[in-house]
Amino acid sequence: MSLLSLLKKAIPVRVRRAARILLRGEPSRAGAPENPFQAAGREIERRGLFVGCPLEYFETTSKDLFCLALLEGLNLNASVLEVGCGCLRTGYQFIRYLMPGCYFGIEPNIAMLDAGRELLLGTLGPQKLPHFNHSDTFSFSVFDTTFDFVVAFSIWSHASKGQIARMLDEFRRYANPGGKFITSWIPSGPDKPDYEAEGWVGRSHRCDTSGMVAHSREWLKEAATTRGLAIREFDGFTTLNQTWLIITRS
Repeated sequence: MSLLSLLKKAIPVRVRRAARILLRGEPSRAGAPENPFQAAGREIERRGLFVGCPLEYFETTSKDLFCLALLEGLNLNASVLEVGCGCLRTGYQFIRYLMPGCYFGIEPNIAMLDAGRELLLGTLGPQKLPHFNHSDTFSFSVFDTTFDFVVAFSIWSHASKGQIARMLDEFRRYANPGGKFITSWIPSGPDKPDYEAEGWVGRSHRCDTSGMVAHSREWLKEAATTRGLAIREFDGFTTLNQTWLIITRS
């Protein structure tokens, strides 16, 4: 089922219209000028910076997290924290939609974030007034506020169990009642062992080596429920072979 089909079934017309505006970007046809969003990703990569996914998927998968947040009740006035916002590939969609000052992004790779602010946000930045911080400790307290949504794409596919536990603790502490944490992850299996070591795996502000990790459903469920958090998988779509989780604070 397509994202638009899901949106039509699940959310009001007013919100669907906002989503449709963001979904207009499509992959360029052969011989046609490159989509400006995709072109920005190409320029970021040309500068030697990681764009957060294989370049060919830069634009086409950039809206998945935003659309899922809409399905889960995102509104214009929601306060949204993105953990690991990178070059704002996914953050751009939230910033464009939300009211000024409602988006908060954490990204320790300063060069990566600065490139996104220049090439993707441009003049939208002063209009929408997003907040940014370069912390690398997964602390949600850096903005001295609470959040309706915390979102993260391809963060738990690199993080250790200790780092995920830290994020869950911070979510429990800084999410508003009913707040949701939407995050992607790779389920462990026969060809993807459950990651038990410590430390981040993959590219970061400290490392240029690629890598990804998997975690078991059982461990994630226990980690959430022992903190009093509800957890479920979203079965509408996956993004780049990563499954989406929705974790809710009561």
